[in-house]
Amino acid sequence: MVSDDEAAAVYRAAESILREQLGLTLNVPTGLALVTPDELADILGDMGEDSHSGVETPGVETLGVETLGVYTRRGRRRGIYAVRGLPRRLLLQVAAHELAHAWQMENAPLLGDPLLREGFAEWVAYRVLLAVGEDEAAERILARQDNYGQGARLLLDMEKQVGARGVLDWSRRAR
Repeated sequence: MVSDDEAAAVYRAAESILREQLGLTLNVPTGLALVTPDELADILGDMGEDSHSGVETPGVETLGVETLGVYTRRGRRRGIYAVRGLPRRLLLQVAAHELAHAWQMENAPLLGDPLLREGFAEWVAYRVLLAVGEDEAAERILARQDNYGQGARLLLDMEKQVGARGVLDWSRRAR
């Protein structure tokens, strides 16, 4: 489990990998806030979601039925919330996933299909995990049978045909 100070470094590492490996940058900086599961449940409640629903929601990273992170945007305020005390690898995955949703909101706000929306965020998390040598964790993303895993596999197949830049260009136009 990472401390709050270490979490900031993990988040910066995710941002750096997204920028350097995929060319993903945000126009509006988005910070990370660590919260308790109860606090995250309150945030999700404000968004109209249930932290134990297992519902695939834009910007919500779930593994099983427990929500671990969320990207929120309220007017000009944007933020990523993640459960405090996650192991480093899992926090990196959640941060990458939620940063991908932040990028989507800036670059592909009309993307409505949950398979593509969550698949894109998991494809980004997959790429970040591979970049830091977490191959086993990356493969677990692809093994998932929900929208997260199915979408990630779809975008990985697309990447094999058009490259990472092609996936980003496609996502900007997708509806």
